Amino acid sequence: MEPLKDQFFNTAFYKKLTSDLKEIYPKLKSDLFFKEVQKDFAQLELMERLELVSDTLKNHLPGDFPEAIEILYKLAPKINGFPGIALPNFVQKFGLEHFDLSLVALKFLTPFSSSEFAIRVFLKADFEKTIHEMEKWALDENDHVRRLASEGSRPRLPWSFKLDEVIKNPINTAKILDRLKADESLYVKKSVGNHLNDISKDHPEFVLDLVSQWDLENKNTNWIVKRAIRSLIKAGHPKTFALMGFEKNPKFEIKKFRLSNSTIRLGESLSFSFEIASKAKRDQKVNIDYLIYYQKKNGDLNPKVFKLKEMVLKGNQIDTITKKQHFANLTTRKHYPGLHQIQLSINGVLQELFNFELKI
Repeated sequence: MEPLKDQFFNTAFYKKLTSDLKEIYPKLKSDLFFKEVQKDFAQLELMERLELVSDTLKNHLPGDFPEAIEILYKLAPKINGFPGIALPNFVQKFGLEHFDLSLVALKFLTPFSSSEFAIRVFLKADFEKTIHEMEKWALDENDHVRRLASEGSRPRLPWSFKLDEVIKNPINTAKILDRLKADESLYVKKSVGNHLNDISKDHPEFVLDLVSQWDLENKNTNWIVKRAIRSLIKAGHPKTFALMGFEKNPKFEIKKFRLSNSTIRLGESLSFSFEIASKAKRDQKVNIDYLIYYQKKNGDLNPKVFKLKEMVLKGNQIDTITKKQHFANLTTRKHYPGLHQIQLSINGVLQELFNFELKI
């Protein structure tokens, strides 16, 4: 598969960018711009190519920042998508001295790409002023702008630096999250859920207290909260199960747990099955996860939690469940040979451990 850097930033893109910019800004020295914007780009990585676009725009647009921004406003609809992030990046690099204008520009530009990374530079420079503006964005009619309010203020946004103000005190973004708690846009809902999940890693009680005040009967809110507490569910945090209506002390028995093989090789799959038998006469809502204890290089076992099933276990019901787990090296996980283990977790309560061996 072609690397992302070549999909997004290639000769065809640079030609179109130069042509579009020349049409908008006739004073552009297009031959020189085209030469500079792709200078040594074959040796550059994805984000380096993006930076080069922003820097080349700086070199060729008017030196007056407000005048340059007006040109970017016209350019944005023509280079939307990931490469368009070069425009918010231009604002973050060269617009701090024009703080108010830059915030307006980031709001305008985000529907064409995303200003989620650029806004964080302004949060770092003046958190109070920027977050106050983002609270307004949470009420905007455009879902891209509403999403920016949540995504841009995430405490642990991937590919960006951490926001210490939110990590230390999550109340700083609570107003944004509260305003978006029942948003109908999937784009926004994912961001709000991820934002809350970020917070839960440092302040689980804060997240649980916040979402417990929300109307979980609302389907959008319920969706967000499920996404928000997924790490807490995996960690077996007891309050999360009660919050989502799972039985506090479920009465059940796990029977006939079977592994397809006691030994598997890398590239193969391990199948397992079991019966869950209700020991109650009434219905019980249960969450079933499973843990794989992976062998580490130093010989220790490291557990990884996987979702299996949410279900209502009927009174005196016996249900058979099967699952297959594939074992292959990934960019995020390298396998090592030796003892591995598997274990069920029912509403956060760990069950019996079963051993199997992985051969490389």
